[in-house]
Amino acid sequence: MNDLRHSQFVHRVTLSAILMLILCIPELAVTALAQCNKCTDRVIYLFDVKVDVPRPAADADSILKWRDLFWPGRIARYWSHMEDPSKDCFVWIDGGAWLAEKFQGDTLTLGDEYTNLPPAGTVNGVPYLLTGSVEPSGSGTNQYKFTWQIECGTSREVVKSSTVNFTVDSAGIENAGETAACELMPIASTITAFEIQKRENDPGVA
Repeated sequence: MNDLRHSQFVHRVTLSAILMLILCIPELAVTALAQCNKCTDRVIYLFDVKVDVPRPAADADSILKWRDLFWPGRIARYWSHMEDPSKDCFVWIDGGAWLAEKFQGDTLTLGDEYTNLPPAGTVNGVPYLLTGSVEPSGSGTNQYKFTWQIECGTSREVVKSSTVNFTVDSAGIENAGETAACELMPIASTITAFEIQKRENDPGVA
């Protein structure tokens, strides 16, 4: 229980101590070049996932199992950021770092149960963002659904989303995060298709 209480401690780290921006670097791989002919100035913000499941009462085993619900989002973040074939078409900005700079006095908040989520409503200056949720699936105990999606920050329209049902075990958690992320790939093409559709449907859209 001492270890549990210790792991619940929310660590606060000054923003200046962490490098959160990953610069857009030209990719030599053919797959990346197919998605992005040259390095662009597109920016995408990477946020955490909301776990919409109540925290259990003070039972250590139940709490530890509940904390596993945060892992599909972490896995999806990795896959979107590191494994997407068009990843180098973007400047990636950590949502937590952005929140710290804008609203938290340059103090980044981290913790086993803490999530850095995008603000509600219009998020000015954020063209696109990745975030998601974990909810009960309604199909029985230990059954959940993980949603990972690209949103337009200024309108909060969903560009594309993917939902995967899973059980809380290592295989189910890993599969949910990886599968949901892969279904949005390649992100550059997904966003481009969204922008083309918007222009076709609304001539006033630049």
